Amino acid sequence: MLTLERVLARRDVSLSSVVHEGLGYLRSMARPDGSIAEQPGSAFFRNWDSVNALRAAAAWHARDDWVRALLDYLGGRESPDGLMHPGDGVCVRTEYCTETSGEYLVALAGLGHRDRAARGARYLGSRQLPGGGWELTDPRVPRAFHTVASVTAFAILALDAADVAVPARDLAITGLLRAQRPEGHFGANRFFYHSPFYVARPVVEVIGDHPAAVGAAVEYTRAAQRRDGGWAAEFDVVGDSLTDDVVTALALGTLAAAGVDAGDPAVRRGLLWLLDRRRANGSWCGGHYPYYPATGDLPDVRTPQDVYATSQVLITLAALARLEEAHE
Repeated sequence: MLTLERVLARRDVSLSSVVHEGLGYLRSMARPDGSIAEQPGSAFFRNWDSVNALRAAAAWHARDDWVRALLDYLGGRESPDGLMHPGDGVCVRTEYCTETSGEYLVALAGLGHRDRAARGARYLGSRQLPGGGWELTDPRVPRAFHTVASVTAFAILALDAADVAVPARDLAITGLLRAQRPEGHFGANRFFYHSPFYVARPVVEVIGDHPAAVGAAVEYTRAAQRRDGGWAAEFDVVGDSLTDDVVTALALGTLAAAGVDAGDPAVRRGLLWLLDRRRANGSWCGGHYPYYPATGDLPDVRTPQDVYATSQVLITLAALARLEEAHE
């Protein structure tokens, strides 16, 4: 079986060097307040970028000074119940986003801050809807999109990471299974990175005990792969948007969540494509978050996504590495 290291060796790099340089890029984006931000003057996604950088650090057990400063920054942005909003300076501290909070709690648990993670997870668990799912709660996103399947999946993953029981797990899983489309994905829209793989990755991880549904998601992901090894968004977007780097990282993350490792031809080709896209500073280009055009109270936002793209690649590499360790 081809291993992750052997795949990377085809581009004359090692896993440790790719991870070290990727984390180094995230460290280079640290601001004086400890946040990780592409644009110092933009608060729109400052917490979301910071949380994703923390997730990448947790995935590789990084505990450097910049990680500690990042933990302090995010700790100061928590809601009273230990949850997190994606933006800084655009909300009151009582507001939160379920997806941002979910990823934050997973990162906290992964770095050993289990009490902090459990506090937020208990409150998040209390917000489960009668139908079994969760809603986004971010006031900047129209309410019609608040119950996308990934919202529920991120919440469940957070509770699991913090060892907090999901109040109505079976009901929640049933809802996720019902969200699956005939094509195999779980939906996509421009408020959720305009990619089916953003939604599918956490959902596939949660529904692992349902092989038929996972298999359909895997087949959809395989079929969407381009001949060059990468993936691209299949939905029309107005204006400048995400790069294929982001979509490819999310698609590979979906396959990894389904248990497909680096020995698989599709994963191998995707990894080689991503390695060819890696920049000299160890990062990947993410493009911009696709809020186009302005909607209601939302501004016409073009938030850079290089931090997000690099974090997602590192998180996916960690997932693939864990699969290999489990097979040993």
